[in-house]
Amino acid sequence: MQLLNIASLETKSCLSKQLNLSASEQFWTSGRAEICNKTYAWCGSGEKEEIDFDILGWKKPESSAGRGCIVANFEKTGSFTEIKAKYEDCQTKNKYRVICERDPPSKCTNTRCPMLRCEEEKHQTKGIDVTRLSNVKVWKSKGKEIRADVNKLSYYIFQKYGCAANFPILSLESKNKMDFVIKLIRSEPSKLPFGKYFLSAVSIGCPSVIRWCNWKDNPLLENDSYLSWDKGEPSADPSKECVAVDYSDKPPYFTLFKIECNAAGISVLAESSENCTTTSCSYLKGL
Repeated sequence: MQLLNIASLETKSCLSKQLNLSASEQFWTSGRAEICNKTYAWCGSGEKEEIDFDILGWKKPESSAGRGCIVANFEKTGSFTEIKAKYEDCQTKNKYRVICERDPPSKCTNTRCPMLRCEEEKHQTKGIDVTRLSNVKVWKSKGKEIRADVNKLSYYIFQKYGCAANFPILSLESKNKMDFVIKLIRSEPSKLPFGKYFLSAVSIGCPSVIRWCNWKDNPLLENDSYLSWDKGEPSADPSKECVAVDYSDKPPYFTLFKIECNAAGISVLAESSENCTTTSCSYLKGL
């Protein structure tokens, strides 16, 4: 989902009527100041749309300094709710609620990867080796490193650890890469228990569109003829927004299926990131 755009008077009026608050409340929106031209824009959709303050009846601040984000202030007066703009420091410690939106599954055309603030995560975990969890298995070949963490955590927790350690969840963007990974793991079969492991692919926001979240170009999973899906998969169930693999001892070894991102009892496969500065990343670029 994305933070709410209140780009029209129609949307503003609809929210006033439908939210039915019992008291005044404040919510983060996607509105924020654009530093270069000092205008404010709605940024929830990924495409910036300049805010028309006159239509919304909001007073535009003279300066955006220290007030770069817009909080929707729902003021409850009797049975009527008026929405006003509150201009807030985006890094404030003040806590507000949030309103999000997304296209319905029947109309969506795009999916997105989780937006991880990697640099902030690395700073917060500085000095902590988050990869030193129990049961981490490692394979190395041709400058490439594959890791399996057989702890049972959610997709988002694994992504957080991977972000801090520069080890994203494994993507299988091509047949060559999948064959390489399977061959590498099968070279030491006793290392990896048979079972279910998260891959990087998600369908967040659009259940019928799957995307690899490889931190480089996040490509769509369009030609999947080289992948083996379980019967009835990939599922279009909007609650199943992540992709996992069932690893077995029989070909094709990897069988993919959709699953809830917060599912319990799932481990993870990860890979060394291409963002690193050493030559150990070079082999992946040819796959």
